[in-house]
Amino acid sequence: MEALNDTGLEQATGQAGLTISTTLNISGAALTYTDTDGIAGTAYGTGTGGTGAAGSLNIRGLGLSSGANQIVTTIDVGANSSGQAVLQVGVSMPALTLSFSGVDVTSVGGAAPTTSNLIITPGAVSATLAAQTLTLQLGDVSPQGHMAVISDSAATSLSLGNGNANQVVVVDAANKSATSTPGIGIGQLNITGLDFGTTTGSGAAAADTTVDATPAGLVIGFGSAAMTNVGVTMNNVTLGETCAGIASGCTASAPIGNISISGLNMSGTKVTIAGH
Repeated sequence: MEALNDTGLEQATGQAGLTISTTLNISGAALTYTDTDGIAGTAYGTGTGGTGAAGSLNIRGLGLSSGANQIVTTIDVGANSSGQAVLQVGVSMPALTLSFSGVDVTSVGGAAPTTSNLIITPGAVSATLAAQTLTLQLGDVSPQGHMAVISDSAATSLSLGNGNANQVVVVDAANKSATSTPGIGIGQLNITGLDFGTTTGSGAAAADTTVDATPAGLVIGFGSAAMTNVGVTMNNVTLGETCAGIASGCTASAPIGNISISGLNMSGTKVTIAGH
């Protein structure tokens, strides 16, 4: 670094805030949540007694891509009219593609099982997240009144599986064996209308999705313009033998058909996430 003289200072241009531009291309990651005390007590769900063995929930082959588009993050630090300091972070995201190859439950540090006890996804698994804007504010409660307000330019959707029978499978761990993996099989799971709200500007928090850190936990609330037309479709649903993870010698149950829910309005719903 070199000190500026008077001439250099006259030619310098001040910049307001900080802008960070990022292009994402993440693949092959493993995301793990480890419950360090496992299941406590003498029976499942009691929550009392001794400490259980730790276990992990794993998402494997995790990927996230923004294609050729950039995620633009702006950071500004200032003060409100009362002189209280405020940090505000705005994130403008293009459409993102989220992918993963499977979800499973293991002991801590356990390798990926041949057949998962929870859910396996041998089919193509991806989710497209529509372009959206996230605003995070720390400090005084004005102007938005929440830790974060999320809005988007269009509803996004989620698709699991490629349409063939038993691409998304929940396995019955108690009854599976080397030659049988009974459970629930779905050819493709589609969720549409995942809308965080499209209102922006003053008063947007009441219409969009809000995030608050409270003594009770992290509270996520859907406003009047958020999650108003959610749809769920499950194609080629199988109940019984799925043959998931079995190369030969297994006959899967015939699909019972398709199941769908449409027009689900979740505005006004609040979700609280806390430890126990």
